[in-house]
Amino acid sequence: MKKIISLILLLLILTGCSNNPQKESSVEANGIVESVNDDSILVNSFKENSDKAPADKNEKIHFGIKDKYYNEEGKKIKLSEIKINDKVLIELSNDYEILETYPGQVDSMDVIKIIKLNS
Repeated sequence: MKKIISLILLLLILTGCSNNPQKESSVEANGIVESVNDDSILVNSFKENSDKAPADKNEKIHFGIKDKYYNEEGKKIKLSEIKINDKVLIELSNDYEILETYPGQVDSMDVIKIIKLNS
């Protein structure tokens, strides 16, 4: 009986330590940087890149995030490398919400990464 309980416990531990976690589904959006502050950016013309997104979704969104910035090659960059009028691609969790403030805000926990586009 001890061997069976030990085997079940071992299987539970190994299942929890799996190196194959399910990839979190995400949503991509794009926009143009309107302003850059010490610890945040304001993105204008924010639009979700999906067929289900309404056509009038263009709006200003404030991202209060110091990190999570990358270049197109996938290398992490500093917030100071983001400039006004840079185009950005924003990867968000699938269930992100825009707070009803002006400008709108997205919780930093819902932001997976912000990618500065070269073009």
